[in-house]
Amino acid sequence: MEVATVKNRFAYLFEDGNYQLLVQKTVNEDDEPKLSFITEYDGIEIDLGIVFNNEDALDEAFGNHKQIKSGAEEYLSKLNASSSLKEFLSLIRD
Repeated sequence: MEVATVKNRFAYLFEDGNYQLLVQKTVNEDDEPKLSFITEYDGIEIDLGIVFNNEDALDEAFGNHKQIKSGAEEYLSKLNASSSLKEFLSLIRD
């Protein structure tokens, strides 16, 4: 069986423990390119992200799968280690 290569991806999904993290190319409320990190905690959807100056910069960041995977692993590790949403938000600020 041959594995297909998908070009122009717009999302990655990571999972660890009880949580999933969706890393997605989106736009913010001002229509600026944004790399969103979306998860759910106790029924609350959390969308944190990085806003870029242009689509090319977003595409470059999104194309660095190794860095995104590393960041997602750290994010999910902190999420699984937290006992509350407040603690989780405190952990990811550090």
